[in-house]
Amino acid sequence: MGNALLCAGLLALAVEAPAPTVITEQEVIEQLAVGHPAVVALVARLAEAEAERLRAGLLDNPLVYWDREAPHDATHQTTWGVSWAPPLDGRRSLRREAARQALLATEGDVAVRRMAIREEARFAFASWWAAHAQRNALEETLGLVSQVEAHMRARAASGEESGLEARRLSLAAGEVRAQLAVAAAQEAAAGAEVSAWFPGLPAGARPGRPELPPVPADLDASHRGDLRAAEAARARSEIEMRLSNRVFSAPEVMVGWQTQEARGLSNSGPVFSVTLAVPVLDRRQADRAAARALISRAEAERAVLKARAEAEIEGARAAYVRLAREAAEQERDSAKLPEMTAAAALAYRLGETTLTDFLDTVRAALAARVRTIDICALALESHRGLERALGRPVSPGGEK
Repeated sequence: MGNALLCAGLLALAVEAPAPTVITEQEVIEQLAVGHPAVVALVARLAEAEAERLRAGLLDNPLVYWDREAPHDATHQTTWGVSWAPPLDGRRSLRREAARQALLATEGDVAVRRMAIREEARFAFASWWAAHAQRNALEETLGLVSQVEAHMRARAASGEESGLEARRLSLAAGEVRAQLAVAAAQEAAAGAEVSAWFPGLPAGARPGRPELPPVPADLDASHRGDLRAAEAARARSEIEMRLSNRVFSAPEVMVGWQTQEARGLSNSGPVFSVTLAVPVLDRRQADRAAARALISRAEAERAVLKARAEAEIEGARAAYVRLAREAAEQERDSAKLPEMTAAAALAYRLGETTLTDFLDTVRAALAARVRTIDICALALESHRGLERALGRPVSPGGEK
């Protein structure tokens, strides 16, 4: 009667226990919004580049001056005026365009970093899922081996079975238990890493299996931030060359009023002046040489990046297609492994197979399940590599 009540109580607790919250990869990625700490620094970089673009469009301030000459027993002279260099040399528009290209380059760099942050978060989640999946496989295996061990210990105690087989089962259970401890520790560490990307991660949450979506149809590198940054750098170097060809600066124009006083008499009137730098010695030869070097380097870097991007996309696509297909096949085969090990346990308990056969079956099934998890983890890694090569998200819930 007492055992029945205890079993009923345990069953009630099991029914009432809430199911653990399942967190998907998409939910973790959605945390990487503008307000996430990992993204705040990127937004600040864009704000700085936008400020530089604004600064490039501002006009220089005019200069207001006042001058007084009053030597003893001589003419006194007072001059005041305003001087300003109007933007007549065309450099202001070129500087504005250069600043705009610098902003585009910064946007490309920020896009690369955003993809890197996304990849780091996805890697953390995949590690969490893989450790959790291995722990589940080890727990199920340990539960099965422990059941058979308990049964054999009872039979050995009654003299129906050899104690040697019971001890062999204990050793096998201890081996699985040690592997389970390692997997549980890895799961805890990976879960803590995920919590850095998901600040509100519920306690006791479990990771859902990440998706392996199909390969997108448009496999081009036009979205890559590093290519856009390289193109902007090349355009900016060409603008620097155009700036270096402008050797004449805008003249500085002064307009003012002058008053002269001598022996009680006073004369006053307007004064004008124009100051122009004559490019006789410095005709910006060094600037042009530097600009030519910048153009050459920017074109070379862009060509290397483009060729590398195309190769990375093709390699990442081929790797992902192969690994995703293999992962799907392995998962189909692994779905039958729990039934196979359960059947092996039943056959051993009925005396139809030996202990060695049973343990070999359990170890082979466990190795196959772990291998399936490893293949899925490699497929997820190759998918992250495909996103990195394309420079944009290609999974559900990704940024568009």
